[in-house]
Amino acid sequence: MPPPGSISRIQRACILGLAIGAVGIVLAATSLGLAWEENTGLAWLFTMRGPIEVPPEVVVVGIDQAVSHELGLDSDTSRWPRSIHARLIDNLVRHGASVIVLDLLFTQSRSLDEDAALAAAIARAKRVVLLEHIRRETVPILMDRLVSPIPQLSDAAMGLAPFPMEKVDAYVNWFWAFKYLAGEVPTLPVVALQIHALQVFDEFAALLKQAGFRRLDRLPESRADLSNAEDVRELMGLLRLEFRENPQMSAHLLAALETDEGLPPGQRKLLTALVKLYAGADSYYLNFYGPPASIRRISYDALLGDPGRRNNLPDVAGKVVFVGASELASAEQEDDFSTVFGREDGVDLSGVEIAATAFANLLTDRTLRSHLYVKNSTLLLFGGLVGALAYLLPGLRAVAAVSVIGALYYFGIGQLLFSGYDLWVPVVIPLMVQLPTALLGGLLSQNWHLLSQYLTAKREEERLRPWVPQKVLYVPKAGPAFGTCLLTDIQGSRTLSSILSDPEYNSLMERYYEQIVPPVVQNSGRVWDVLGDGMMCLFAAKQPEKSLRLSACLAALEILKEVDLFNQLQDEEQRVPTRIGLHAGWIEL
Repeated sequence: MPPPGSISRIQRACILGLAIGAVGIVLAATSLGLAWEENTGLAWLFTMRGPIEVPPEVVVVGIDQAVSHELGLDSDTSRWPRSIHARLIDNLVRHGASVIVLDLLFTQSRSLDEDAALAAAIARAKRVVLLEHIRRETVPILMDRLVSPIPQLSDAAMGLAPFPMEKVDAYVNWFWAFKYLAGEVPTLPVVALQIHALQVFDEFAALLKQAGFRRLDRLPESRADLSNAEDVRELMGLLRLEFRENPQMSAHLLAALETDEGLPPGQRKLLTALVKLYAGADSYYLNFYGPPASIRRISYDALLGDPGRRNNLPDVAGKVVFVGASELASAEQEDDFSTVFGREDGVDLSGVEIAATAFANLLTDRTLRSHLYVKNSTLLLFGGLVGALAYLLPGLRAVAAVSVIGALYYFGIGQLLFSGYDLWVPVVIPLMVQLPTALLGGLLSQNWHLLSQYLTAKREEERLRPWVPQKVLYVPKAGPAFGTCLLTDIQGSRTLSSILSDPEYNSLMERYYEQIVPPVVQNSGRVWDVLGDGMMCLFAAKQPEKSLRLSACLAALEILKEVDLFNQLQDEEQRVPTRIGLHAGWIEL
């Protein structure tokens, strides 16, 4: 039992573990820690998990160089005749597409006929979402200003929305759901989800009424009252505001949806997605489905078939169709972003694929989640466990145990939560920071007494260095030994040090030790310690040897001889009469 007031070994292990856990929590809260986890940790987790199944409700219609060549059009889609987009929209509507998202910019007018043709097709469809451009402004305050498509198209659209994505050196990992700098405006995948869910508008309104929705008088009476993008944006702003001001309402609605056994699964899915959307965050981490073209991809030209034949087009019935630039044959495209699933040939996910990914995540509630409580708890528990084990177990066993814990954490907890529950916990900080820090701290703590002995020996070396050459100093090794000790001492050294100045005394001692150290070394001895005017030497071996005692005696005789010669050359007040003691026996080093 440790003495009263002392800290036990278990307590020290717990203290080290808590310290390692705290290091992880603090680092994870910094921008550096977050960058490590976003760009390296997520890459590890996605790579280990691999591709996952894509919801069937989403389709990407890709425009690439092959499409431009097939249609005989410019590779720059902004130069395409807009009547061709009108033809695409008519075909998609004819084959039952639920929502058509055009991830293309129409901020500049073209010919009147072409603009009119596209506007007419959009108006007939009553399900088209057009892309808005965001322009960053800093005067008078920092804000994002929306640049809408030309009025003729904007007025015809069912939805308008931006999809801000920044090209950075690191990976794209997240997306905006509501862009607060632009006035809490919903983004492209969010608007697509809301328009897709208009098929359950009446059911959603009934649920809101039951939950005590406080702005019922401003809620449209039916889906028929939502006829354009302005109506949809007003509805979405109203719902977002209500859910923000009344956070308890979402729990009530989700509970009601869970217990309503008569509700069809498709309606339950849409209603649940709406509740979580409006009650959720401004931004989410993307849960990628895989490399480019993981989401079902249809070539643009494949949807421009003969309008009179219903079976010559791919199946898009009931699906949300995202249309945009998506090049798979070449890495040279402007609208692509670095992701963990980029291909070796440089082809990465296009903006339209990322928008479709975000929509699918929201629809199925599969955005990545990173809860602060779970993150800090795992860092604390992992750090505590590896820190305690590193302290309690000896060297190699500690390395083995901590390595096993690290592997179990990554392949077990990290991958299980990520793959099974879309829950993201840190992996870089635990494995690359906490684990090696725990091993280092544990080994240092275990061997602190050895480190202390080493530092003490180094200090002694520094103290002896002025008078005794370092090469003759003896550094003892742990364990029992048989040795003969030789001790020298100057008689009357106090008087000598009092009558001489420090430089004179140091010079005398240096010349004195230059005379008495060589006899020790020449007879196989080593200087163990020097204390002022006294020197302790050791002649040691693992077993008793007669030769050791003989060597010590010969060294003593030679020292006396050297001292006698030394004193003959000194003034009387600087002579150093020396006494020598010898002792042999077992010693513990």
